[in-house]
Amino acid sequence: MNFLKVLWSDISNIFRNRFIRISVAAVIMIPLIYGGLYLAAFWDPYGKTENLPVAVVNLDNGAMDEDKKVNYGNDMVDNLKNNDDLAWKFVKTQKEAEDGLKGDKYYAMVVVPKDFSQKLMNVDKGKLEKPQLLFVANKKKNYVVGLISDKAAKALKEELGKGVMDNFTMKIIDNLYEVRDGMEAAADGTAQLKDGVTDLKDKVPVMSDGINKLYDGSATLSDKLKDASDGSNKLRDGVGTLKDKMPDLVDGVNKLYKGTSSIDEKIKDALDGSNKLRDGAVSLNDKLPDLSEGIDKLNDGSNSIKDGLGEVNDNMPKFLDGISDLKDGALELRGGLRTARDGAALLYEKDENGNVKQDAGLPALKNGADSMKSALSGAIVTQLKPDTASKPIDQILGAVSGSDQSILKGMLALDPSIQSGALPLSQDLKKAWDNDLSVISNLNSALVDLKGTDSTDKINSDLLTIGSILNGDSPAFSNAKLGSISSDLASIAEVINSYPGSSQSVQLQTAYSTMDALSKGVATLDGSLSSLKQSLKLFQGSTALSTNLGYASDGVGSLVSGLNQLYDGSDKLYNGLDTLYDKTKDLQNGTEDLYNGSKNLKDGLYKFKGTVPDLINGVGQLTDGTRDLSDGLFKIKGGTETLNEKVGELNQKVPDLEQGVYDLYDGTTDLSDGLFKLYDGSGKLKDGLSSLKDKMPDLEDGANKLYEGIAQLNDKLTEGAEKLSDKLIQSGKAMGNFMSEPVKLQDKPLFEVSKYGEGLAPYFISLALWVGSIMMFFVITEKVESDVKVGPVSIVLGKYLSYASVGLLQALLISFVVTKIGLRPSNLLAYYCFNVFLSFVFVAIIQNFIFLLGDPGRLLAIIVLVLQLTSSNGTFPGELLPKFFKTIGPFLPFTYSISALREINSGIDRAVLMKDVTILAGYLIVFLFFSVLLKRHADNIKKKFKAKNEQGLAPKEVAVEENLVHH
Repeated sequence: MNFLKVLWSDISNIFRNRFIRISVAAVIMIPLIYGGLYLAAFWDPYGKTENLPVAVVNLDNGAMDEDKKVNYGNDMVDNLKNNDDLAWKFVKTQKEAEDGLKGDKYYAMVVVPKDFSQKLMNVDKGKLEKPQLLFVANKKKNYVVGLISDKAAKALKEELGKGVMDNFTMKIIDNLYEVRDGMEAAADGTAQLKDGVTDLKDKVPVMSDGINKLYDGSATLSDKLKDASDGSNKLRDGVGTLKDKMPDLVDGVNKLYKGTSSIDEKIKDALDGSNKLRDGAVSLNDKLPDLSEGIDKLNDGSNSIKDGLGEVNDNMPKFLDGISDLKDGALELRGGLRTARDGAALLYEKDENGNVKQDAGLPALKNGADSMKSALSGAIVTQLKPDTASKPIDQILGAVSGSDQSILKGMLALDPSIQSGALPLSQDLKKAWDNDLSVISNLNSALVDLKGTDSTDKINSDLLTIGSILNGDSPAFSNAKLGSISSDLASIAEVINSYPGSSQSVQLQTAYSTMDALSKGVATLDGSLSSLKQSLKLFQGSTALSTNLGYASDGVGSLVSGLNQLYDGSDKLYNGLDTLYDKTKDLQNGTEDLYNGSKNLKDGLYKFKGTVPDLINGVGQLTDGTRDLSDGLFKIKGGTETLNEKVGELNQKVPDLEQGVYDLYDGTTDLSDGLFKLYDGSGKLKDGLSSLKDKMPDLEDGANKLYEGIAQLNDKLTEGAEKLSDKLIQSGKAMGNFMSEPVKLQDKPLFEVSKYGEGLAPYFISLALWVGSIMMFFVITEKVESDVKVGPVSIVLGKYLSYASVGLLQALLISFVVTKIGLRPSNLLAYYCFNVFLSFVFVAIIQNFIFLLGDPGRLLAIIVLVLQLTSSNGTFPGELLPKFFKTIGPFLPFTYSISALREINSGIDRAVLMKDVTILAGYLIVFLFFSVLLKRHADNIKKKFKAKNEQGLAPKEVAVEENLVHH
């Protein structure tokens, strides 16, 4: 019982040492951190897919199903609005969906194309075109979301397929009902026909006897009338032949007229097509010179690149020499900067009191510029006075805003119609209008201010504003010149005039007239102000000169200081040029590579250029051929129109001709005094009766066969209608519902695992307990107190009990927390007991590694953990793993711990569970046995290694001490 001393020693140390107590508590919490937190975070992620945003774009234009409008895209959108499987987001454009998919707004997108419904409806027309439903998932964002999206896409496709199958099956069944009704009606008709044929069959023998008697009488009559009818018979036969051909003639002329009309229409269509073909060929031919010219330019450019790079490559040695010269020049630059600094000081002379002299340098120049600006200002104001100017300020104001016909008032009158959209303008023209109205308004304001002020500063400010507007350099407007404003107004007037219905609209006509007058008024005003604009340009220049001289005067002191800094930087420039010289050598090598590449580019362009003449020649021949085709069709069209016209006239005359032949035939009949009709009738009667007499047996046989055939047809139609009626039990709607989903899948799992976390719980419980077992060996040492005198067996068993106690608490805690997260084991007691047992197994294995190997044993425990994570069937089935992992899996405890926990959690198969528990118990016993057996040997080996290491370190420590004493 000495192992209990070891156990008691560890327990005493834990309760005596506060740090160890805290550490043990932390170790107990480690499985909770590893397993509990992960399972809590991902217990049921698939139950929250309604939060995954997927964009839906419906571009379907719909289609006509007979006389009803259908839109399968809208039907799909309506269904998705009631679908919570994903967070469906309905957007209007595919571009918006693609931007959101590339960004962080959507994980996937569904696009219903424009022709989706139309292709489905084309099935009725015999076109079997499968519509494409575009589904795009950004799997880069999250692989699992990609799998969910793929399943959602398949489900969406199946749902749409069900709807389509429902609709088409319903149509087919409804059509079969119509076929059945038609067959029943046909059966009724054949029954009536059968009765009529029966009567015919019975009357045939009576008719045969009568025909024999008629034949004998007709033979006698024919002999007596033969001589009398010879002459009239010939005349009658000739006219009769002509009469018989008249219907064919009438029908032929009608067909000829219709044919020529159809040919005329087809020739028109062919002519239109040839004109389009000719225009396309001419356009293509016109563009080919641009292609040839572009190839020439590319070829010239490649030659220039090659030649330029060649020159660069050739001149690189000179460039290197130049940089060397620059280094020498940097020394000379320093001397030049000194001279520049002294010269700049002359522009900013100061007297003995330190004040800047106003009669020398830049101050003197500024005073002169100010005088010139004042003189120009006075001259412009004088020019604007009514007694001296050809266009005084009052007249300019009148043109801009002073009268009912002025520019500003006219534009203000039209502005509400433009802003409201009553006058149709494009966005560019409306933007130009707004800019032009602002320019005219600002010009008016500046002129009014100039007229009403005597302040010199205010006059100068107003003149600058007027000059900026008139000369087109106003920073506030993108298009300020009066000439540009006139052009804008003219363009707007043309747009208004060309708008459909403008000729009938008084408002549009008035707007066009006003806008045209405004355009001409602005152009006239712009031309009359040419002299004033030149004066204002001079005033602007003098003002800018005065201002800039002031800035220059103020900044000359800074210039002197800057030149001093430049002088100091000349040394840095010299050093930089030295570095540049070294880098230029690398540039020389790169330039040589570029030169070789440019030669390859030139050769490729030369080969391509050689094929262009053949292309140009072929397109030229195509253009000539399309012209000839178009001209020939035009001539044919003229001929067909004439032909159609003449055939139409013939068609109108044919009825008169036909009537004349009929009249002629009647006359010849009257001329024969009845003999022709009498003889002809008797002859035909004789021949007909003879033929009829000969055919009577055939007629009798045919009547019998007709009766049999009609009887059989009636029977088959009746039988078919009855069979079809027997099969058509359900309605079209019911059959559509059945065919859309003919098979129902009964998804009945043998053992239910409904949550993602529930499926991974065995994996993470095993992982947590293994990591917890490793960590407890960092807190509770494998060594015993020196006052505890026990053997290796007692140490192994006592320490095992200490570690197992901590493992017990770890197992109970992680088991409890996982059940609170949502796990519902099929046997709760077995669940807790097995987790405790599993912790004991892992403690025995890791104790064996660490007791026998020391620190390498800890590393081995981590390596075994990694191997188990990849080969234990925790996430993917073993059949999906590479061969190596499938091979080692059966030898590792995670394989059996995960299998056993799955049995306990989801439904116990006793044979499987007992096998897993037995193997794990074997792990516990074997590793604990070898720990007891090899503990003493392992300790001796570790002592030898420790002594050897200490002996190896001792000479080095002595040498270090001697070295320190020496120093």
